[in-house]
Amino acid sequence: MYGSEYGRAPDRASCIVHHHHHALPPDTSLTPKPSLLLNMLEETEMPEVANMPKESNMPKESDMPKEGKPPIPQNLQEFRKAVRSLHRPCNCPKCNPEVFSPATQCKKHREISSGEDAESNERVPSLSIQSYEDMYLVNHVIAYINRQAQGAHAYKLQRDALERWQALAKDGRLLARLAKKDMRNNVSTKQLHKVLEIFNDLYFFGALKKVRIFYGTRFWRKHWGDLLGHAQTFKGRAGLHSKLELHSTLHYRTYSASGMPISEILSTLLHEALHCFFDQSTAPGCRDKQCDFCKTRVENIEPGHGRAFQLVAKKLEEVVSGQLGFPLRMARTTSFLGDLEREEGQWPSLHDLTVWGFA
Repeated sequence: MYGSEYGRAPDRASCIVHHHHHALPPDTSLTPKPSLLLNMLEETEMPEVANMPKESNMPKESDMPKEGKPPIPQNLQEFRKAVRSLHRPCNCPKCNPEVFSPATQCKKHREISSGEDAESNERVPSLSIQSYEDMYLVNHVIAYINRQAQGAHAYKLQRDALERWQALAKDGRLLARLAKKDMRNNVSTKQLHKVLEIFNDLYFFGALKKVRIFYGTRFWRKHWGDLLGHAQTFKGRAGLHSKLELHSTLHYRTYSASGMPISEILSTLLHEALHCFFDQSTAPGCRDKQCDFCKTRVENIEPGHGRAFQLVAKKLEEVVSGQLGFPLRMARTTSFLGDLEREEGQWPSLHDLTVWGFA
């Protein structure tokens, strides 16, 4: 059943925000140009990045609220300036290693185990649900993604997933239907699951379980009409399961003029899959700071676009275009600023901003 203690209320759901909601340029610093695959399907060039506002348009220091919090930035340049003005100390693993020392780790967290795959005779990672500390998980996810990026070192699960993607791309029909005006009438959720399963095996250990994809209902579109998609994870009688919803027409309406609805739909699907992965894999009490030990850390996991999300999403942006042939945009800046606007996010340090590629 829905609505257990691990469920997220709709207004706090992990979501990918409409890329232009905050008038921000796309995150293109790590995004290569699309391959011939999507060029043939979309037949247009990528839109140019909008120019940053001039310094004269920036909020002055005197405009900062008296309580010390800067106003919510409306673009990347304002975001950088606001973070610099806060002088927030960094408590990431590199800057605060004693907090993340294995000797002082939370006793509730497990380590990822491995088992032997009978077909390939490989030792492969095996994840349990809601068992891991988030930054520990981040390091292992990035290592898993790097194995696939290195080709010869990829696990059989990853190699098989890449072959399935290549077959899907060569066929071309599913990707072409993603560019239609209303996905609901052209692409079944079962077909979208095939893409999700490829992402799961390539990047998330194949650990995602019981994820159901829906097209947004009339209620959802009415109340969250500016969202391209959102995800929620619940724990009920049938165990842990996730619900991933996509807007069926907004990608087309927003990106058809620039010829990019296909890559944006795939980006939305991978963005939400990453949320589901964290929700299904991280220990919920520790993530929500109910654990005394984990209260000392600032991960900004809830509602989901902070340090852990940023690091894995950045790695995905670095590798996906070369592997799968479409320009991945995880809407990292826009989504994080959306967290701040809803007062659900925590301001990062300047070091965070640098590591995330925003400085």
